[in-house]
Amino acid sequence: MTPSINQIEVNPFLYRKKTIEWCQKAGIRVQAYRALRDGKAFEHPTILAVAAKHGKTAAQVLGRWLVPPLPSIHPGVRPMVCSPPHSEVGVAPTQ
Repeated sequence: MTPSINQIEVNPFLYRKKTIEWCQKAGIRVQAYRALRDGKAFEHPTILAVAAKHGKTAAQVLGRWLVPPLPSIHPGVRPMVCSPPHSEVGVAPTQ
C-alpha cells in the first residue's frame, strides 16, 4: 500500500530534492517537518536580511519558503506547524 503523505524535514537549510521528486512521481504528498527548524534559524543572517527587506519576521520568511507559488523550488511540499507559538505566525506572501 502506498502512503498518501510522507513527513520529512524540509527547510531552506535541508532541502531533500531527490526525495521530494521521488514522492511526487509516486503520488505521495510531502509534509515539511521542522520547517521552522525549532527556531534555530531565526538568527541566521540571510534569513534576517530577507525578513528585514520585506518587513517580516524570520518565522514568516521560513514559513513562506514552503508555500506555493514556488513550484520550481519545492512543488507539493506543505508545512506542518504544531507548536502554539509557531502556529500563530502567519505565512502571508512577501511582496
